Amino acid sequence: MQRIFVVVVVFRCGSVIVDLVLRFNKVVSESDVISALKTAAQQGDFGKFNVDPDSIKATDTGSTQGAVRLLLTSTV
Repeated sequence: MQRIFVVVVVFRCGSVIVDLVLRFNKVVSESDVISALKTAAQQGDFGKFNVDPDSIKATDTGSTQGAVRLLLTSTV
């Protein structure tokens, strides 16, 4: 999967809670995106951010083709 860009929709107080949209240059499976992000979180592949794999959830099941909206929780 090749990511084109990320749009951060909202930051909330407390831990970093990110509501974001991932856009791709082709149709992607929401479950494949979530699985890839959970694997990255388990392996610590978010740089200085410690992302809780269980917090990664789709927030908009009506996303357009090539876009997935997600919610995740992180600490720095």
